[in-house]
Amino acid sequence: LEKNFKYSVKFSIEKFKELLSKGLNYSEIARELGVSSSSIQEFASKNGYKSSYHSYSNKEFSEEEFQIFLGGMLGDSSMSIGNTCINARLQFAHSLEQQNYALWKYEKLKRFCANPRIEENLDKRTNKIYKRISIWTKRDPLFTKFYYKFYSNKVKFIDKELFRKIEPLGLAVWFMDDGYKHSNSISIATNCFTTEDIDYMIQTLKEKYNLIFTRTKENIMHLSAKSLELFYNLVIPYIHEDCLYKLKWCSLNS
Repeated sequence: LEKNFKYSVKFSIEKFKELLSKGLNYSEIARELGVSSSSIQEFASKNGYKSSYHSYSNKEFSEEEFQIFLGGMLGDSSMSIGNTCINARLQFAHSLEQQNYALWKYEKLKRFCANPRIEENLDKRTNKIYKRISIWTKRDPLFTKFYYKFYSNKVKFIDKELFRKIEPLGLAVWFMDDGYKHSNSISIATNCFTTEDIDYMIQTLKEKYNLIFTRTKENIMHLSAKSLELFYNLVIPYIHEDCLYKLKWCSLNS
């Protein structure tokens, strides 16, 4: 008997082509299009497409990309490899109140990224659902190289050589991610790092920028009020409007 089943495409072919050209593999494309991986694989094989699973950027970071990446890794960004994957990828997420800031980082790192997604997360403590914008990069040897400079046994640490390369842009991204007003100055949440790492960062920022930080008993870096104007002048050219509230209270002559 003749087959009476006809395969029908249930996703945008143009969107498929766009995602494939960005280097996403079939599983990542399927997730973006909201269909099964088998649907994507069947369509691709019928139409002569080849998976981009091993298609990498073969490029290094530009200086701007590196500073945004470095500041994010000191802050809210994370990297993962996974049990069945060879290469790492970068992920960062922000609340919808800082959606434009997240999209600014996305635009700066766009050549590495998949499309942003809005996610819902249930906070079990409050039993409320919160929305956030989440951005993942493609897996790439570039991120794998840096993964082992930030993680040991999946625990984040500070690579001293990398941290010494931090510039005002990287410092601004770090502050926008994890900084906040504290008393008459600002603090940066660094309690995910060891005391040794924090002490090294404090020493380096003093030597490089003459910024005076101290470490609190909660492992948080607090900036001396005497260094606030200097810090302000270093980072204010790079502060995104979504994060201006973190420094707006400063009545400084910059």
